[in-house]
Amino acid sequence: MLNFKKIALSVSLSVFFVSMVYMPTFASENTTIPKRIMKIAEEKVQADKKDIPITKAWEVDLNGNRKEVTPLNLSNKIDSEMSTLSVPVDEFTYVFEDYITNNPKTNWHYALAGVYRSHNEGPTPMQVSYIQQASTTKSWSVSVNISGTAEIGTTFLAKLKGTLGGELAKSESYYNGQTYGESYTVPGGETRYLANYTVGGYDNGTLVYKKYSPEGFLVGYYYESAGGTAINKAYVNLELLTSDPT
Repeated sequence: MLNFKKIALSVSLSVFFVSMVYMPTFASENTTIPKRIMKIAEEKVQADKKDIPITKAWEVDLNGNRKEVTPLNLSNKIDSEMSTLSVPVDEFTYVFEDYITNNPKTNWHYALAGVYRSHNEGPTPMQVSYIQQASTTKSWSVSVNISGTAEIGTTFLAKLKGTLGGELAKSESYYNGQTYGESYTVPGGETRYLANYTVGGYDNGTLVYKKYSPEGFLVGYYYESAGGTAINKAYVNLELLTSDPT
């Protein structure tokens, strides 16, 4: 697996002349990639809706007593657009406090951004860079209680970044013709297929709210499971799928 930090590269002048002499050919779009190659690329993708945790909730009062409760959005106390100081129907106020992580992990195969074919007809090895063949955007996949409000979503991304590093975001766009990663070698008389995978950061953690009485007194804390995968824009994962002789 070739894991590269994102860096823009250009083919050197010497490589340009080699290209002109030996006339390597490249796929113009993914429809020219053989189905068997696309299958190999797609089978590595690890994004799955099952990675989003089922929402569970519980409360802990100031004496440390815990009880399971119905998630606030299901009981109509909080919906996805609620501000942190809104008053739910039970007249208690729930103020978002924090997101607690639970061992965040990097997913190097969150989504497939594209596959690039490079073919060297000449006998001499040549250096080639991955070039995006079709514009596409990959987005995060998180539970509704994270995506529903900007404050919670921002906190989730910041907590992942604090552990995983990089640049966590809701989405990443790839543009047709853009170069990614470092150059790689295509031996003479060979065709190589390189996959570009979107890197993700995954966590299954907990949202924390302070719970206030109608009179404005703190009476305890409300907790809710939450999680999913965000995009780590700081990394590019290019992987060689296979190398075929001409």
